[in-house]
Amino acid sequence: MEMVDDKLNSFYNQFWLSIHGKNPLGFDSDYFSFYSTGFENDENLGGNINPNDIKIMEVTTDRSIYLRGRACDLYTGNSWTNLQLVNSSIDSLNKMSLDIIEMKTGLPLLASKADPDGNIYEFAETDEIIPDIISKRNVKVKYTNIRTKSLFVPLKSENFIFSPNIDDIVLINQDGVFTSDKFLNMNFTYSFDSYSLNTASEDFKKLLRQSTRGLYSLELNRLTDETYEYFYSEYLKELLDEAERFHHSELWKTTYEYSLKNIIRNAPEDMALSDLLYEYLVTVFIDEWNLDGIFGNENLKHYIKFSVNELNDSKYVKKLYELKSLNSNSGYIYDTYLKIPYEMPKRVKDLALSITDSETNNFDRAKAIEKYLSTTFSYTLTPGDSPADRDFVDYFLFDKKEGYCVYFASAMVILARSIGLPARYVEGFVLPSKSKGNVYEITNRQAHAWPEIYFEGFGWVAFEPTPVYQQDLFYSSGGFVHNTSGMIPQTANDSQNQNNDEGNKPDMAPQPVQSQNPFIITVLIIVLTLLGFVSLVLIIIGINKIRRNRKLKSILNMPPKEAVIKLYEIYLNHLLYQYMPVRSGETPLEYAKRLDNYGYFAPGKFIDVATVFVKARYSRNEVTETDRTCVLKFYEPMISKTRSSMGRIKYFLFAHILGKI
Repeated sequence: MEMVDDKLNSFYNQFWLSIHGKNPLGFDSDYFSFYSTGFENDENLGGNINPNDIKIMEVTTDRSIYLRGRACDLYTGNSWTNLQLVNSSIDSLNKMSLDIIEMKTGLPLLASKADPDGNIYEFAETDEIIPDIISKRNVKVKYTNIRTKSLFVPLKSENFIFSPNIDDIVLINQDGVFTSDKFLNMNFTYSFDSYSLNTASEDFKKLLRQSTRGLYSLELNRLTDETYEYFYSEYLKELLDEAERFHHSELWKTTYEYSLKNIIRNAPEDMALSDLLYEYLVTVFIDEWNLDGIFGNENLKHYIKFSVNELNDSKYVKKLYELKSLNSNSGYIYDTYLKIPYEMPKRVKDLALSITDSETNNFDRAKAIEKYLSTTFSYTLTPGDSPADRDFVDYFLFDKKEGYCVYFASAMVILARSIGLPARYVEGFVLPSKSKGNVYEITNRQAHAWPEIYFEGFGWVAFEPTPVYQQDLFYSSGGFVHNTSGMIPQTANDSQNQNNDEGNKPDMAPQPVQSQNPFIITVLIIVLTLLGFVSLVLIIIGINKIRRNRKLKSILNMPPKEAVIKLYEIYLNHLLYQYMPVRSGETPLEYAKRLDNYGYFAPGKFIDVATVFVKARYSRNEVTETDRTCVLKFYEPMISKTRSSMGRIKYFLFAHILGKI
């Protein structure tokens, strides 16, 4: 695929710099990634990095934590991305809240397996957690030198408060990553409660060792039997005993029991269990057994309706719905987070198997991989570029054998997936080791990457395979901080003497005597000046409006091919003002794919525009009126997006006064 013309990219990038100059912010990007903090290009993993010490936010909490800003499920061999982004409101049942529900629901299951006698784990009465291994802490985040649509939040967090209130524009995706529809700037603050795990505790490790795939399925089978026994003994047995005495034969056979259990166990989520049970029991009791002749048709139907409604409101069914939701979520996780590229060399999986061969449970297998990576490979910020024709993880594991967090996190995710452990790649910030009165200052130097692994019955757990972080941060309340000596320039406070010698002032010229009221003249001058200014502004606005309308009309009168190319140039200009410029070496299709991966124009797809542009620019195929219409339909959404990204005042200035948009 040919690149977008170098002249086109160069023009827009230089145009952007000429307007905005050097970026004064420590972090200025739409959505967070390592690329946006000065680390590697997220389109291609690896390469040398040179982090800076510009402070971008302050975090107030009582211990060092991991702040997630990006999570990925799809590994391509040289990058991490998402197969699809699905956003939902933070007020709905989302993946973050479901992860907390899983922890609280699964803890008793794991505890009963690890400690059948109930001597080890003591649950808190108010929060359904085990205080010795899980603690709840409040966290407050304040943005300083930052402009972004990303919010940074640890795993298992809840009770969010935003200042200013932006609940209506905050979204959370399927990986539990928070974003905003609009840019968030300096002094934006938010707080939340987060559950911290004492991962160094032997009791915590013993719990996680009980996690197995299919845990929820087994528990659902057990709870189905328990629910059936409750329903049968409380509502069916007495009725059936009387019916069997009347018929002088056994009516309720094993097949009916199995059918009832199947309805209880496998009722679809979109259908009420009570309705299905009612329909089944009416069919059996009335249509098949004719019990309405004994109890009366209406009376029997009324009793069946009452019975199934009572069951539906019971603690058993509430627990069933909860377990079904978690079981469904677990199935989604296993389907999504085990994918490995088909071209992945077999020796990567062989290595994962050899590392974990002696372990008997998923937690210890994950720990074995973590230990292997943190003790076998070296940490460096200058590993050099990875070969373009090599798989990134394979090259790191068998050839390079040194790198920084991105290398270690990517390797652990792929090794874990190779042995059936659902894992995902995460980027964000890790708090430094020292704070000032529980206030941690975060710079781009704290940007970090790590893996998260899923354990059925508990949820997602972060791991730390990167050597320098692993030993100091993850298993203690402290944290790792790079040596920054010599990185930050020292400044001196120089004072200048002001010359206040009255003799050096110029003589004041004598003022003429005013023959008219000076106040009236001053007001008149101000009014005339304002009228002149307003008139000038209105003239400029009118000229720019006419110019834009003529430009759009001329484009519509062009042949479709020229019109498509011209519209694409306009869109590139708008995207620059939306802080979404084309990256160096990025093709139109790659650029569009990146925007669509962010869900930037959702539900629209910018790849449709890019495809037509490539056809117009590089192909000999005819560009049709349909193609032009496809590109033109993005015109109004593009303007709306620019206005929301820049803010109405700034947009008005650049579009209507300066005429640059």
